[in-house]
Amino acid sequence: MNRVRLHTYRMPKKVSTFNPFAITVSQQRRDDINWYHRSRWLKLRSLKLKVNSVCERCRTHLDLHVHHVVPRKQGPEQAYSLANLRTLCRRCHGVEEESLSKSATLGIK
Repeated sequence: MNRVRLHTYRMPKKVSTFNPFAITVSQQRRDDINWYHRSRWLKLRSLKLKVNSVCERCRTHLDLHVHHVVPRKQGPEQAYSLANLRTLCRRCHGVEEESLSKSATLGIK
């Protein structure tokens, strides 16, 4: 009796490809990301967006963010204070963050 030899298929070797997510993220950045996923923050953010559903600078209602007036790292006791939050659109939030970073580099409070 002749045996028919079955060929087993082997997967080709893995080709290394570009992975945009392969960049290592610092522990500090991971902690920041985790903070913004906490249920307490998400509930407060949702409440702020319900109370004030338009940008406080330009009055648009599109692509809203919640901004900490006093950055949460500088005033952690105010991180969950509704009075320390502003509703801003993406563009205005970028402007606020940029002005904060410029004043921080210049040493202005």
